[in-house]
Amino acid sequence: MRERWAAWCAAAGVVLGALTLEGGATAADARQCSSWRALAAPNDRLEFRTCRLPDAPVAPDAADAPSVPHTADAPAAPTALTALTALTALTALTALTADDEVLPSEGAADEAPAKPSSDPAKPVIQLDIRSAYPETRAMRVELTTRSGAIEILDVSLTKGINQAGVCVACRDLTDIAALRILEGGEPEPVRQVAGNAHMEVLARDLRLTDPNAERLKRIAASYYKATRKRLVVTGGYRPPQRQAELMVDKLKRGEDIVLLYENKAAVGEIRAAYRAGVAQEHTRKRLVRTIKDIIEAQVARGVYISKHLRAGAVDVRSWDMVGPMEQALRDAIKKEPGVTLMDERKSAEPHFHLTMP
Repeated sequence: MRERWAAWCAAAGVVLGALTLEGGATAADARQCSSWRALAAPNDRLEFRTCRLPDAPVAPDAADAPSVPHTADAPAAPTALTALTALTALTALTALTADDEVLPSEGAADEAPAKPSSDPAKPVIQLDIRSAYPETRAMRVELTTRSGAIEILDVSLTKGINQAGVCVACRDLTDIAALRILEGGEPEPVRQVAGNAHMEVLARDLRLTDPNAERLKRIAASYYKATRKRLVVTGGYRPPQRQAELMVDKLKRGEDIVLLYENKAAVGEIRAAYRAGVAQEHTRKRLVRTIKDIIEAQVARGVYISKHLRAGAVDVRSWDMVGPMEQALRDAIKKEPGVTLMDERKSAEPHFHLTMP
C-alpha cells in the first residue's frame, strides 16, 4: 500500500509540474485572429474574421527525437505529452484497489500509435461569423480568396460569434477577399448598369449588385487607360428562357457544354434531357421549353447552371482584342480579387466571360 501511495504522489507531482507551461502560456493565447469586417448591405448585421488555429502537437518518432543530455544545471523541461502520460498513470493508479492487477490491452503489442498528419507550411484558417440577428439563421456562405478560389460553407448562425468552418484555400489571415451570403440572408439588390466614358453596354439586360458594378467600372477604367478604347459588354443577366435557348443552340452545334459549366451534375441533367428530346424528334421550341423547366427547377433548389441567371456574370466582346489589348484586360481583372476570366473565343459566339464574386 505504501508503494502504491508513493507512486500516486510521484505521478501527481509530474502532472502539476508538466501543466505549468513555459511563460505561463495558455491555449487561448495560441489563436491569432484578424480584425472584424462588416458585410455590405443588406447583410450588414453580420461580421466576419479569420483565425489561425494553433498547430496540433505532434510527438516525434523515437528515431527523429533529438538526443538532449540532461544535467543538474539544465533539467528536462516538462512537456504536454509528459503531462498527458502522467495524468493517465495517475488516473489508473487512483482507480486500482489493493487486489487490482494491471493487464496489457488485447493486441497492444501489435498496435502502433497513430501519428497525426501535419503540414507546417500551410496553417489552418478558420472563419468566424458574428451575427446580430436575434434568431437562428441557416445560411450558405461563399468565400472568395485573393487567388480567385471560391469555397462554399453551409452554416447555422446564432446570435453572437459562430465558428463557421475552415477556409481550405486560405494561407493567411488576410486571404479572404470577399464574402457573400448566397442563401438565408437578406436579398442582395441588383440594379441596372449603364455605360459610361470607359464602357459600352450592348447587353440586353446588364444588372449587377452595387459592389460588382463598381468592380466592372474599375476594370473598364483600367482597360481604357491602357488602350484608350472602351470595354464592350455584350452579355449580362440572363433569365431561364434565354439560358435555355443558348444551351439548346450550343448542343445543336455539337459543343461540349460539360466543359463550359462548373456544376457537372446540373449540366449533365440538361444534356440528357436534350438528347432524349432529340431522339423523340422534338421541335426546337419544345426542347427549349423542356430545358427551361429543368433550369427553373434547379434554381428552385438553389442550383444555378450559370452565374448569368443570378446577375453574377458579364460577357465582354473579344473579336477586336489582340495582343496588348487582351493583356490589358487580364491585368485589369487581376486588380479585382474574386473576378475570374474564362476564354470562350472558341465558341460560336466568341467572347470573354467574367465571373463576379
